[in-house]
Amino acid sequence: MRALLLLALALITAPFPARAIEPEQVERIAYRLSSFDGAEHGPAASLSAGEEIVLLADTVNIIDPRQTLVYYWPLSRSFRADWDRLDVEAAGELEIADEEGDARTLRRESVVTVYPAGVGGGFSLMMAGAEAEKARRSYEQIQSAFNRALSEATRARIAHERLLRDNPAEARKRPPPPPDPVPPPLFVSEPRSAFVLNLPAGDYRLRLKRDGRIVEGSERRLRVVSPIASGSVTWQVIPEERWTRRLAAEHPESAIYAAPGATLYLVPFRADAYRAADIARLKDPQAPLPPPGEQWIVREPLTGTRLLAGDVEAELKPYRVVQRPGAALGYRIEEASAPQEAELFAFALGIPDELAGKDLRLGLVDAGTGEPVPGAGRTIRILAAERYWLAWCTAALPLLPALFLFLGRRRRSGAG
Repeated sequence: MRALLLLALALITAPFPARAIEPEQVERIAYRLSSFDGAEHGPAASLSAGEEIVLLADTVNIIDPRQTLVYYWPLSRSFRADWDRLDVEAAGELEIADEEGDARTLRRESVVTVYPAGVGGGFSLMMAGAEAEKARRSYEQIQSAFNRALSEATRARIAHERLLRDNPAEARKRPPPPPDPVPPPLFVSEPRSAFVLNLPAGDYRLRLKRDGRIVEGSERRLRVVSPIASGSVTWQVIPEERWTRRLAAEHPESAIYAAPGATLYLVPFRADAYRAADIARLKDPQAPLPPPGEQWIVREPLTGTRLLAGDVEAELKPYRVVQRPGAALGYRIEEASAPQEAELFAFALGIPDELAGKDLRLGLVDAGTGEPVPGAGRTIRILAAERYWLAWCTAALPLLPALFLFLGRRRRSGAG
């Protein structure tokens, strides 16, 4: 019996050749997209002729038909492209027809994406043609100048360290080496060939045509959407102790919660509201539809205003984030000495201790006319002191069993 069990175990654990399931790949036309989401141009792709492409109205977007290999991946229930195996520009002209059948033809242009504050910096724009080439050349010149300055600073630091090691007295007589230059935030992508779209709201059909004929598998439905609410004001709330975790107060009914004695840094923005389903499909034509609702798209900071909060009036000022020295980890926000040193422009609002447990109403007025800015009002709910005790007690509840166990062991050890 034991021999049979050992034989069965050996058969079960014996290495059998495993073969991964290879999905069938089909060569077809796919559309690479650089879709503007209200702040930046994000990458997306339309891989199936049955998909609908969604873009924002009156914004510059980039579309690039490519020849690639497409397959269906059952685990994600979506189509995927094997760009590594095949990624070739699909030649031809792009034809776009509106609901009345009026068609326009687009030709490929040289385009670049410009990120003034760097990729992920919250803003980007597209340039085409001669402007694109000029922007790229300017970016390369800026990068070359930075690289030269960095090399010079590195050489100076190495020379100073060598002198400090060989002749400390002489090194102390000389000025310290210059600091490394600050990297330029600007980034401009390499030029690429694509079609530039800027369309009003409406339903369209697009297709690639080559030698007057429609390229098979290139037809797509295109829906260009406009906001369901525009010109609204949203707030970005930046707590000093958590400046990297910014909060949003989007709706006029949204409340801002603060602790007595805290300092909030508040940035107002112009924003538009879109259907949440449209934004989901803008970012991914295959995305599952979210529940019905709206999603706010931040446009630009609202400048030329003053903040009113109770008896307090504040102006928009430049601030920078400084790491706390020594063992005290964390950061503090302080006013920048010059606008070019600023990491954010915000209203600073200190929460008085005597307002604990009360509400504070804030709003904006036009700096020139003093007129209130519609839709900017929000309520700040200031936590009461007793709520802190409740929060601490709630956080300590999971520790009580461990505390009782520790005390019980000490009592038993003392008795022994």
